[in-house]
Amino acid sequence: MEDQVLNMEADGMIPEGEYQSVKVNGNATNSGFVCANTIEIKGSATLKETVEAASITIDGDLSLTGIIRTEELIIRGNAEILGKIEAETIVIDGNCEIKDEVTAKTITIKGSAHIESVLTAEELKIELLLTGKDTIKASHMEVVGRIEFDGTIESEVFIAKAFHRGYVKTVKAGQIELMHPFFLMHPTSLFYRDIFTIDQVECNRIYAESIGISSIKAEDIELSKRCIVEDAEYLNSLTATENCRILNAEKIEEL
Repeated sequence: MEDQVLNMEADGMIPEGEYQSVKVNGNATNSGFVCANTIEIKGSATLKETVEAASITIDGDLSLTGIIRTEELIIRGNAEILGKIEAETIVIDGNCEIKDEVTAKTITIKGSAHIESVLTAEELKIELLLTGKDTIKASHMEVVGRIEFDGTIESEVFIAKAFHRGYVKTVKAGQIELMHPFFLMHPTSLFYRDIFTIDQVECNRIYAESIGISSIKAEDIELSKRCIVEDAEYLNSLTATENCRILNAEKIEEL
């Protein structure tokens, strides 16, 4: 890595090359491959080519149509991702729209993120808001904020301890734990209003409290605290407290 330091206070082009650091306070775009130890964007940047850095921090606005490869990506401003991202750690503390593949070891969403492509992570935590569609793949996924996802979540472990209403179309997991502290019965609806709902669940084991689920297929199912389930298929066991509602239950021979 060369010792070049690039500070851009006005509008301009980031020349192709290797840098120790790149700081953008104006409006910048890159004309070719850029490699740096650190990149800080406090103004706005449109990255059309490949960018590699140990650390990238976005405090302003980013539009990405190229490729980012980094150890750490921190988004505290606004980002539109139309290109691919490969990272070790991603922290979204601002607003981010993802329309191409993102792959990381750990992703933490403290702000808001909208997904319309495949998001892959070993560890994924939603602290505020995640919306979108397509596919999420994770080893461990935890939701403590709100999620509205019209797509499929594939995770070895999926945990949702949501204090807000939410929705997921499909969850496929090994182990699932779902809890929601609020439950209010809507007089004309099967499901409770203002709670977390899932259309389809496929897993080995699920424990759920105050959740609405259309369909569950699992080895073991445990329901508590006013869960409502339309259809439950179980291989080994199905247990539910008296205040839960299961419209249809069937013991199956195989998953």
